[in-house]
Amino acid sequence: MKKILISLLTLIFIISITISVNAASTGSVKIIQNKETVKAGDEFSIVLKAEDSNYLNVVEYSGLTITDESGNVSTDITVKSIDTIGDNWSKMNNEGKTNFVYSGEKTTSQEVCKITFTVGDSIIAGTYTINIEGIKVYSAKDEETDIGKNTVSVKAVVDDTTAGNKDNTTTPSNTSNSGNKSTVSSKSNNTTKKTTKLPQTGIGSASIIIIITLGAIGIASYVSYRKYKNI
Repeated sequence: MKKILISLLTLIFIISITISVNAASTGSVKIIQNKETVKAGDEFSIVLKAEDSNYLNVVEYSGLTITDESGNVSTDITVKSIDTIGDNWSKMNNEGKTNFVYSGEKTTSQEVCKITFTVGDSIIAGTYTINIEGIKVYSAKDEETDIGKNTVSVKAVVDDTTAGNKDNTTTPSNTSNSGNKSTVSSKSNNTTKKTTKLPQTGIGSASIIIIITLGAIGIASYVSYRKYKNI
């Protein structure tokens, strides 16, 4: 009888430990992102999903920051909106913390909220980390899981549209050069036309020489006539 009582007490002890361990493990939070690569002007979002909770009740976090590769807080990616998912969640702020309260039927897994981000026009290429800090999950049985910090990263790339535009700006200068070439050709043609007048100038000189020669012959004939007219 004594052995049976000891065995029964041992069994009850083991069961109570198992129940306590299961009760302590109230949940976790998973971050789901819709984009892994972004560029200037983009919007992207993440979803917080609570899982493995005993009668999920409240999910909260105390801070949300975006840091660059050096760990510095970045303003190139900003929060656009924070929205609850479904009718069973309501959002409220409590002493600097963001709380999401669940009012639906008992559940162990739910998508809690959607956070939308905007990428600034001056974004620099690199990897940016979204840090959600002070995450806690509460169950309807007043059980609490302190998750702490959870992160997700996105890679920003720089569009080469600007570089393309710079290449295109070289076209007008080429056109200008073509115009200059046309001007030079026109001058060259004008020079050619002037050159064609030279033969005409040569013909005029020959006529003058002939006239002078005839005049000289006429004068010589007249002189001879005066000299020999009395003979």
